[in-house]
Amino acid sequence: MLFDHALPQVCILVLNHNGMQYIDRCLESFLATDSSVVDYEILLVDNASSDGSLQHVKRRYANHPKIRLVPLDQNYGFGPAFMKGLELASPDAEYLAFSNIDLFVDPGWLNEIIKVFSLDPRIAIVSPVICNYDSQSTIQIAGSYLLNRYILPLRIRYSANDDYSKFLREHPESYPAFGPMGPLFVCETDSFRRIGGFDPVFVLYGEEFDIGLRMWITGKRIMIAPNARAYHKFGFSSVPARRFTYLFHRNMVRSMLKSVPTRDLLLVIPLGWMSLFAHAVGQALLLRDPVIIGNHVKALLWNLRNVRDTIAYRGRLSSTTMKHLLPVVRPDLIRGVHSLLR
Repeated sequence: MLFDHALPQVCILVLNHNGMQYIDRCLESFLATDSSVVDYEILLVDNASSDGSLQHVKRRYANHPKIRLVPLDQNYGFGPAFMKGLELASPDAEYLAFSNIDLFVDPGWLNEIIKVFSLDPRIAIVSPVICNYDSQSTIQIAGSYLLNRYILPLRIRYSANDDYSKFLREHPESYPAFGPMGPLFVCETDSFRRIGGFDPVFVLYGEEFDIGLRMWITGKRIMIAPNARAYHKFGFSSVPARRFTYLFHRNMVRSMLKSVPTRDLLLVIPLGWMSLFAHAVGQALLLRDPVIIGNHVKALLWNLRNVRDTIAYRGRLSSTTMKHLLPVVRPDLIRGVHSLLR
């Protein structure tokens, strides 16, 4: 596909693994994206699907001018698969969109997101509001903020299970969020590559935290476009609680170790560990499964064994100060993007 260079160019990477029941609705909604003010291509990155979904896409969309297929030889997980897909992305793309297969979008979603990017050059990521796949007027997530800048894992959602129309009346303008939306977000290409993209260790869970932390501490901003909407099927790619605890806690500790500025590290790490431990204990009691606590410990031991790699990764990042996190610590600051961005 050749981009129309008169318009902003977006490469939409859609990650598929055995998503046959969602794939047509997902791709058709992206193909229906309004292209009056933005041009785009779609890269379907397939994580070695075994349900026939890749063969289906080859039959139905092989000759479509806006879709390219990126079949992978194995299931690489979330971030690593996207990084492999990026190897084939057009070098002309000014923006990169990362999407799960289990969602669909409104036609005007991308135009609304590009409008937010135009507000300020510091904006590096913009996400839509995510509503439920089935009950489409109900919000699934509309961003998150930090409860405390020194206990980074503690994040509170702006909204969940609210009516979208009501939420839109209360939040008519874009507002900051700590991290991007995992199901779908759009990132300015240069900013994404400057922070190193997705960490290859993060096969599942914690990618939004990691990307968000690295963007904010380097002076970039992450925003929500309330007029852009996607619809996501929650739980399609979830894993059992034991596995989740190990992956999520492992990745959160690594993210803090490699990204938090040195002046804040000695305070953030113990506080962050305590919040993760409390989470593990709570889950273990709720599910009556003590192995969950063991997997929390296993996650910490993994970080100790791999601390050299984490430090080496840290050396490639440009951590400066945590003062940039202030706009996403206080939820009352979400009113009015123009006052925020002065």
